[in-house]
Parts: sequence; C-alpha cells; structure tokens
Amino acid sequence: MVGDDLDVIASGPGVPDSGTFQDCMALFKKYNILRQLPRSIVNFIEAGLSGKVPETPKTGDPVFEKTHNLIIGSNIEAIVAAKQKAESLGYNTLVLSSMFEGETRDLAQFYGAIAREIAKTGHPPPACILSGEYL
Repeated sequence: MVGDDLDVIASGPGVPDSGTFQDCMALFKKYNILRQLPRSIVNFIEAGLSGKVPETPKTGDPVFEKTHNLIIGSNIEAIVAAKQKAESLGYNTLVLSSMFEGETRDLAQFYGAIAREIAKTGHPPPACILSGEYL
C-alpha cells in the first residue's frame, strides 16, 4: 500500500510488521527468483514457514505497548516543499504523484521518457518534475 504506513517507512523496527514469511515466499515465487537467492535466505524463510523461526512482532504484541509513532513529514509534504522552492527559483513545476510504486527499473524508464520529452520538445521550459515513490 502506498502512503505513510509506518511498517514500510523508516519507523519500521518500531512498529508492528504486517509482513509474513508466507508473503516473502509468495514474492519469491511471483518473480521466479527462488533459485537465484542465497541458500541461507531460502533456509531462513523456510524455517519461518515451518514455525522454527518466529514471525516479526505483529499488531497487539506487548513489545509495542509503550511505543508511540508520529509522522512529522510525509512524502507529499516533501514534494510540496520542493515544488514551492523550485517555483521560487523560476522553474515550471509538475507534480506527477506522491504515490508511484513498482519496480525501480520500470519507474526509471518512465522518468527517462519524461526527461527525453522535455529535452526534445522544450516543454515545459525550464522544467522541474516531482514525484514520490513507494518502493
């Protein structure tokens, strides 16, 4: 899920983890990378699947009873601040989205196509294209 989920941003170790060993194995299979991974990683995930290794703490675990998290800056807030600064410097700005997600290589191709379009057509001159990603 894109956004400010604490278990996927920098606060990760201080919040319940929604991911499971089953989720990991499903990703390995989805992307057909199981045979490319180091055997130690596969062994660890398999041990977790069989209950020999405990899952990471989940919602309701007492370890989080005294933990309080507060997001003081989000992806969209950073993009808005960058947009304001770029405009103050005379750039024409375009905010694409604060919620892109996907493979980095695919997003890089997308950004590259935008940059090539700007270089070729000069639209919008001078250009500042902003986006945020959830990877």
